[in-house]
Amino acid sequence: MMHVLNIHFKKKWGAEFKPVKAGIGVALGRALVIKAGGTGISDLVYMGDVVNTASKMCGLTAKKYNDPICVTEDVFNNADRYLSRLNLKSNDDYGYVYTGNFSERNLVVISNAYNHRRDHG
Repeated sequence: MMHVLNIHFKKKWGAEFKPVKAGIGVALGRALVIKAGGTGISDLVYMGDVVNTASKMCGLTAKKYNDPICVTEDVFNNADRYLSRLNLKSNDDYGYVYTGNFSERNLVVISNAYNHRRDHG
């Protein structure tokens, strides 16, 4: 998808265009979620170490590993076989991380497994 967007924007803006990069970072832990806002505004604000770590994993996708997804070791270990296609990478700041790519089908399977664990303990 990013490749398609970059082609479209390069045609639109020419040589001045710098490619868009995006990634997904995933961490496991507890976060504080607060509903914030005033009249007509209702936003959720997520706070905690896990939010910061997930953000750092996201940054690593484009800056260091050039893979679309990066998860912490805890996420990898708790997701069992669903993440087995990811590659182990050592990172000086965050220990071991796993990077790679998913198909849409794999993400649905992971989501279903999470929902099953949540509902059935």
